[in-house]
Amino acid sequence: MSFANDLVNRIDIVRFDSNPDYKVRELVSKGEKELKVAINVSDDIVRESCGSFYIAQMLCKEICVASGVTEAREKLFPIEISFEAARLKVWDRLSMSFRKRCVKFCQGAKLKKAGRAPYLHVLNWLANCDDWTLELRDAIRTHQQHRGSVSQIVEKGYLRDMVANDPDIRQVFHYEESSEQLTVDDPQFLFYIKNIPWRQFSRDCGYISVKFDRRYDVALSFAGSDRDVAEPLFNHLQDLDLEVFYDRNEQHRLLATDIEEYLKPIYRSEARYVIVILGSEYPRRIWTRVESEAFAERFEKDSIIPVTFKGIATGLFHPVSSTGGFEFDRTIDLAPQIAEFSRLVGKRIEESR
Repeated sequence: MSFANDLVNRIDIVRFDSNPDYKVRELVSKGEKELKVAINVSDDIVRESCGSFYIAQMLCKEICVASGVTEAREKLFPIEISFEAARLKVWDRLSMSFRKRCVKFCQGAKLKKAGRAPYLHVLNWLANCDDWTLELRDAIRTHQQHRGSVSQIVEKGYLRDMVANDPDIRQVFHYEESSEQLTVDDPQFLFYIKNIPWRQFSRDCGYISVKFDRRYDVALSFAGSDRDVAEPLFNHLQDLDLEVFYDRNEQHRLLATDIEEYLKPIYRSEARYVIVILGSEYPRRIWTRVESEAFAERFEKDSIIPVTFKGIATGLFHPVSSTGGFEFDRTIDLAPQIAEFSRLVGKRIEESR
């Protein structure tokens, strides 16, 4: 239509929406009448069918077969059965169509076991939506502990590219980049994801844990003169799908805020590990002093990772000498050193999970 605008007035758009509950209920009632049965979980069937006649029929079939009803009864036969068994059988059958696609989606371009599984959480949020569309902006605001990892796959276009470039995933998802909305159209797929056993499924996808007790995996503490180390380190850790506190990434949240009160909880307890980059300027800066006072007692809790530089003394922090850390050498290329350190941090977090 972009090439022939006159077509606009000659075309109708017909949307194939889900069926309303009363129509699904009518379907179930007619089936009960023909078979002369009364299903005790008919309300569950209507609620769980996601507006799909096909799902409702599958559930009714499993319930009838489990109750020994394979043809019409001579008189009314009450069916008393648990709904859960029928739902599981339908879910298992749909797994043949949808499981591999869901695993592929949740693993992203590359499985990162130590990460926060952003695609897995996006699918979980979508499954728990009241409608068929996930508003990612709202979801990120609601789930602050996954803000960094999910924002990255949205803002860098990873989610868009996955849906656009993978035909299997494109069959069940639609992504609208301008509004950051992820939508499903197939009621069978919606039924499938709404009934995923998430703890086991996350392990099947290769993730170690999907429950996180802290807002951040890592917080970086450093003087501005060492930003040439801190920024690429932040990028490497974020590429591992870790939640990282990095000041430049949070500047808009610091506006009109008491900065000291904002920072203290992060370094005191909200980050699983604090990476302290101990350059020559670290003892002289005001904000590094605030941060170090907040995390000082955490050396004894094995949650401080010191980074030192060859030839620079660290006398300010006496626990550093007895705490395992990493040393950078500024006389040689920093990039491979930062990459190796990031790998070790990711491995440490993976094992702690």
